[in-house]
Amino acid sequence: MKNKVLPLILTGALLMPACNLFSKNQNAVVAEQTLEQKILSKAKLEIIGEGTDKIYVLYTQGTPYERGFQHGKLLKEQVTKNLTSIIKSKEYITSDLDEDKKENVNVGYQKMEPFISQQFKEEMKGLADGAEVSIADLQFYQIVGDVVENGCSNYFLKGSATQNNNVVQVRILDFPLEFGVQNYPVISVVNPDVGHPFATIGWAGFLGAVTGVSQEKIALGEMRGDRAVELYRKLNNLEEKKETLKGTPMPFLLREILQFDTNLDEVTERLRTANRTNCYVYVIGDGEAQEPRAYLTDHELFEAFDTEKFQKIVSAVEPEITLENKSDVIFGGHNNKLINEKVNQYYGRITEDLIKQDFNPALAMKGNLQITIYNLTNMTLQVANAEGAKGRAAEQGYVFLDLNEAFNWFKEH
Repeated sequence: MKNKVLPLILTGALLMPACNLFSKNQNAVVAEQTLEQKILSKAKLEIIGEGTDKIYVLYTQGTPYERGFQHGKLLKEQVTKNLTSIIKSKEYITSDLDEDKKENVNVGYQKMEPFISQQFKEEMKGLADGAEVSIADLQFYQIVGDVVENGCSNYFLKGSATQNNNVVQVRILDFPLEFGVQNYPVISVVNPDVGHPFATIGWAGFLGAVTGVSQEKIALGEMRGDRAVELYRKLNNLEEKKETLKGTPMPFLLREILQFDTNLDEVTERLRTANRTNCYVYVIGDGEAQEPRAYLTDHELFEAFDTEKFQKIVSAVEPEITLENKSDVIFGGHNNKLINEKVNQYYGRITEDLIKQDFNPALAMKGNLQITIYNLTNMTLQVANAEGAKGRAAEQGYVFLDLNEAFNWFKEH
């Protein structure tokens, strides 16, 4: 009887018996599992809050791919469900759009891709691998904020405006509740391999930032600014607003601010030189310097305002608003008149409880997705998320997070 001959497998320049291949494959699986365990050992997932107000807090650190993988693996179920909801919402997004705008929804990421940094592409790849989801679906999710218009409110208070002289910033995010992202809220506390730690208040599978604060005490606020840009351009005899999707997605631009910028001058330079997309108003605070700055932008227009300049331009653009030259307040919202009235009514007596009970319920729109109150003096967050399809965030309970404790976790791990 002839001896059996094991088939030979070509691996590189070596000929290897198949029996050795099996052990090699087994070793590769073990090595892959060990690497995965090592990556996940740098991360943590916890829950804060109770009942319908509970929020996942995800701690990630390492390279962009590692952070994405940690996010995807630890929140796999939530990412999968959230993406399913987002993709189903495409029909809702496009129902009232003309053909050109429908095309933007379908090919938005392809238009923006050349302006997206490599770190975000690697992070998306890691998230897709960790959660085992379609990277194309993830890509659409990251840029949906640039193709869907929404109105929000943002205001910054400091010094004598507040009862205890704390620096407080409020970000009211109004966005269609039909998307369903409010069912999967996540606070991501991130320690990147390049840059400094930051926290974003978002949702499972979302890597950008529309709400967030860094360890450097830079806090974000934004809103679509079509009306403000149109009024400003008209006031200054400029051409009509300029918008495009051939630029950096707004959430990625804002997250770069959190990750890399340490003061408002750096923020201003980043926004000024960015490949901007659509009309936005930003209210960004620096808790260290105790200063805010507002920005009015479209693809070409860029204007930065301190409190004094802001008050002058608001009085010119919206003459029905009477500002009382308060140097420690700046705001931008879908109803600036109402924000101003609230500030004037309670000036010097404003507390976080008053903000929750009076300001925010009055200012929030029907589709009120999320509210975040940053205390930049104490470095704390209070966050509320919408409940279901009709329960505005303004009527929900707020969940508290001490950012000092959150950022300190990385020092021990």
